[in-house]
Amino acid sequence: MTVPRWKQVCLILTWIIASAVFLAGLFFLALTPYALRNFWLPAAARSAGVTAQAEKISLVSLTPFRVRAVNFHYADSDVSLDIAQIVSGLSVRKLKEHQIELHDTRIVNLRMRSSLFSGSPAPAAESPGSSDRKPLPPANSGSSEPWQFSMYGFELKNAVFEYENRERKVVQVWSMKSLRGNQFLPEKTCSIIADSSLRVYPDKQNPIEIRALPFHIRADYRVDRSFRLKAFSMDLKTGICDFAIPGVVNIPLRAGIRAATRMEGSFPDPETIRIARSEIRLFKDSKLIGRLQCKGETGRRFQYDGVLSDMDLQPYLSLFAPDSKISLNLSRAEFAVTGSDFSPEGVRKDLKVRVIAEIDRFSLPVELNNNNRLIRLVMIPIEALPTFLELITLKWNLRKELVQCANSVKAVISGKQNLNFERAALDISMETGILNIRNFTLNGKDIEMESIRGTLDLATEDIDLRTIVIVNDLKLPLRFKGNLSKPAPYFKESMKDFVTLNAPLLQKLESLLTEPPSPKDSKLEKAIKRGYHDLQRYIR
Repeated sequence: MTVPRWKQVCLILTWIIASAVFLAGLFFLALTPYALRNFWLPAAARSAGVTAQAEKISLVSLTPFRVRAVNFHYADSDVSLDIAQIVSGLSVRKLKEHQIELHDTRIVNLRMRSSLFSGSPAPAAESPGSSDRKPLPPANSGSSEPWQFSMYGFELKNAVFEYENRERKVVQVWSMKSLRGNQFLPEKTCSIIADSSLRVYPDKQNPIEIRALPFHIRADYRVDRSFRLKAFSMDLKTGICDFAIPGVVNIPLRAGIRAATRMEGSFPDPETIRIARSEIRLFKDSKLIGRLQCKGETGRRFQYDGVLSDMDLQPYLSLFAPDSKISLNLSRAEFAVTGSDFSPEGVRKDLKVRVIAEIDRFSLPVELNNNNRLIRLVMIPIEALPTFLELITLKWNLRKELVQCANSVKAVISGKQNLNFERAALDISMETGILNIRNFTLNGKDIEMESIRGTLDLATEDIDLRTIVIVNDLKLPLRFKGNLSKPAPYFKESMKDFVTLNAPLLQKLESLLTEPPSPKDSKLEKAIKRGYHDLQRYIR
């Protein structure tokens, strides 16, 4: 029996409609929260060779395709990631090309844990609400084509990034109140704005503890195909840093130092950072107290050079001696440093340093000489001055002219008076663990050091120093050997050098010695006239 044509058409239409309804049902069934959470997410994780879970996944909109995930957990061999809530658009057509492309992503309450060292896996943290589920085992993707990732427009609120050392101890915690970015694409210029803070815990490699360092950053950056940072430029403003060096000194919140940084750099390889140019400005309240400009490279070896200018060190030094009236203004300093590390072996083998500095308003308490080797080098000749002055006054009648200097020296040594100089100039270098003091000049009212020259072995603290101290135009040479903690003065050689250094001045004044002292004479002229005969006997 022949079926009428209209019935054939109806059957075909019915089959098409039924198939369409069935396929639509399957399609919408595939987009249910259950399918998204238990089928599509595990399939995507297996394809990428990672672990991914979520407590809830739901479809926000179909066009554009947007999903929401609650208590999302991700883990691979290097990173574990937990997110309380994420809403993001996803380009579905890109998945066929092994590309994950996200749009307009919003993330709330993110916590990530990773290692500072490649190849040291981070433990997979349990996500909230997922303790009753076993993590899915990573599976090898059937395709050799690698997955590519890109993101357009993203915002994070309350994000925490934790980094572990080799012993899997958390040593850095970056907390971000907010972070906004325009895009995250390889080989493209990306921009971010973030309000964040840093906390650093001490370990064997790093003794410094940073309890809180808030900062605001605006940055442009580029990453390579492996999403390693290639180049960057940034503006960074920090708040007050609260940190400590355990066992040495605690620096409290009242230090009040803030910084503003502009920097451009690049990463020639994963282990090297190259700073093309940078400027760091330091503030105490609203006052600019210092400026640092430098360029260089850090990696397997580091090499930097730069200039410090208008650096007021009082806010830092006062932390070491809070009850002392302390001041030290570094008007300018040029430095260059190269090496591999600051370990004792690295310092002895290949660390090279050169510093040339000019200092104003130098006023430091003597107790700092126990913590700073440069100040200790200044204190060694000052501590020997009273003995040397006594030897001089035994030979010449100079007690009256030297008494002011002697009193100032004794006040400094006893701690009643700061070490005061109006200006200072420093030129030092270091190589193979030996500090070479090319020149260290200090100009003060009561005490003036024409020069400190010599060497200091940083490992053994052995010294070989020659200094010239000027008191009322008299040059007092001193020489020391031995150890930084127990210097040995060579007074006999110093007395001979004293006569040699001052003989030209004495001979120049010899024509005036037959005249009686007058009010116009300087203190030195009066003293020489008064002690002329004793002096002549000693010189002969």
